[in-house]
Amino acid sequence: MQLDSHDLHLFFKLYPALLFFVNQRLNVVEKPIARPEKVIKLPTEERIKLRDALVANMDLIDAFVSENPFKLSEDELAIVRSWKDLVAGEFYVYRCLTKYTVFLTTSEPVVAYGVLSLRDSFEDLIGPR
Repeated sequence: MQLDSHDLHLFFKLYPALLFFVNQRLNVVEKPIARPEKVIKLPTEERIKLRDALVANMDLIDAFVSENPFKLSEDELAIVRSWKDLVAGEFYVYRCLTKYTVFLTTSEPVVAYGVLSLRDSFEDLIGPR
């Protein structure tokens, strides 16, 4: 299952803004990024570098929320703040269900997470097996 259209739109407003902020602070991407909307147009490798820089520097979420450089609402800032609870690592895709896809951690103890995709279903992305 995918995020509903409202949540998807909100994600694509907030996440690029945060990655843009990360790049402003850490200069991860060599070529300057003009606006947050341009983050989505970066090559996948560049977006992964930005994501990895964020995961390695989670304190930047607090700085982003504190500075609020894009004048986000309190509800939007709360969503960004909640991303500090992210779970990063390697996972096995265990099963695609109607409401979510089950991911299992690769480390002990094994933990299961119900994950929604952004646009394409995980089954479409990785196949049925």
